[in-house]
Amino acid sequence: VIRPSDIAITVDGVLTNTIEEGTRINLSGVFSDTGSSDIHSVTVDFGDGSTPVTRPVEFGDRAFSGFSHQYRDDRQGTNDQYLIRVILSDGEASTSAIIPIAVLNVAPMVSVAADRITKDTVRLAATIEDVGIDDTHTIEWFVNGVQVAGSRLLSIPRPTTAGPINVLFRAIDDDGGIGEVTANLLVLNEQNNTVNVTQGPGGQ
Repeated sequence: VIRPSDIAITVDGVLTNTIEEGTRINLSGVFSDTGSSDIHSVTVDFGDGSTPVTRPVEFGDRAFSGFSHQYRDDRQGTNDQYLIRVILSDGEASTSAIIPIAVLNVAPMVSVAADRITKDTVRLAATIEDVGIDDTHTIEWFVNGVQVAGSRLLSIPRPTTAGPINVLFRAIDDDGGIGEVTANLLVLNEQNNTVNVTQGPGGQ
């Protein structure tokens, strides 16, 4: 027999049922069986579409461990819960327990840097870091408050000493998490083509 209360989910040794996407969990548990000669195995389906994992239990033991899994993304939609199914088998019969785990979305972190500077243009390169491994992103650029088309690279007219150019880069993941950063481009030296890029926060 195996019950939900017999199963433990831990992250770095701490019990939890709520994690952020990209986190690796460890699952362990105990069970009872009056059949002293039974040989057991445990199968864990982590509920996110990954292949279930089956491991034998050492003969005579009534405990299992060593099930490790990384949740690459939170669940699509408003329900953040995955259902983990743990199946205990003795080769003739099986029993199972289901426990929920909430996997929360994390907004991407972004930054912008000058990638290439010419006499007439500055090319900006944006970096997106997201612990949600399977997340996809919608990209938005704004130059002096006006939205412009761009990918992770954006070329704009080179700023002059007349004043800075304000740029905002925004990355929106497929669950609505937003990372954005503002950058002010200012020419420091007309002769050596130096452009200073100062940034604000990288995520929200």
